[in-house]
Amino acid sequence: MSQRPRTQLGGSIITPASVNGLIAEPAIAASCAAKGGVSAMTRAMALDYGADGIRVNAICPGYIDTPMTDIYYDAQPDPAAARQIAGASHALGRTGKP
Repeated sequence: MSQRPRTQLGGSIITPASVNGLIAEPAIAASCAAKGGVSAMTRAMALDYGADGIRVNAICPGYIDTPMTDIYYDAQPDPAAARQIAGASHALGRTGKP
């Protein structure tokens, strides 16, 4: 199979990142670091491939109701208030569902 130049291919690359790749929160340093790396890689790839017509974007969801977010909420002084604040910080006024 012969390879064509990237300029003839175009396309799109989408990476799964997180809002925690853009901001840090307590108790999830490893997750913030990993998603920060994905966000930085996405920006670098956009620069590398943009001139070839290849778009590179990241999906950065906010809070999603998972066991990991339960750990975060439970570590707060008022877990119920933390859940309410998290939901209110989203445009839809609620956290996401997996």
